Amino acid sequence: MANQEQVERLKRGVEEWNGWRKEHQEIQPDLCEADLSGTDLRGAQLYLANLEQTELAGADLSNANLHGAHLCGAVLYKACLEKADLHEADLRRVNLNCSNLREVNLGKANVSLASLRSADLYKADLHRANLFLVILAEASLPGANLCGADLRHGNLGGANLNGANLSEACLEGIHLTGANLEHADLRGIPWLLVMELALQPGIIWKDVFSDFSPQQGNSTEP
Repeated sequence: MANQEQVERLKRGVEEWNGWRKEHQEIQPDLCEADLSGTDLRGAQLYLANLEQTELAGADLSNANLHGAHLCGAVLYKACLEKADLHEADLRRVNLNCSNLREVNLGKANVSLASLRSADLYKADLHRANLFLVILAEASLPGANLCGADLRHGNLGGANLNGANLSEACLEGIHLTGANLEHADLRGIPWLLVMELALQPGIIWKDVFSDFSPQQGNSTEP
């Protein structure tokens, strides 16, 4: 259970919370299972905090520092995490459906088994992230950086990946039916796997970049 004193301090406002964290950098906050739904946490210093199974639906975490935070099983439905730092954070099994993750930093984060259905990940940084069995159906990822990410067996049906960087990503078993891959970068993906994925219906492949594209990278359909 959460440390109630810390929960109340956070609810009193980000300015007081951040000042306390600056003075007590040795303390790893325990906010596990707390109800912080709808809370204004813009710019909050929550790095390395224990937020497992915390209720954060509708919370505003834009520009928050969640580097290395533990959010396993947390509920972030319709939360705003625009430009938040979640580098190396643990987001296993989180509910991020319909959330705002524009320009978020999820580099090397563990997002396996999480649900991000219809989430907005415009220009999000997910390089080397663990996205095993993730749900990104109908998500918006234009310009997202997924270089080297593990997307094995993920569901990206209907996702918008226009201009996304998927170079060297693991795409085995991925579901892409109806996805938009226009201008996506698939360099470093085995060509046989690309051909296998192309058998799924409704995928937009216009001007995809790959190692085997004609004219050094400007391809149409595989």
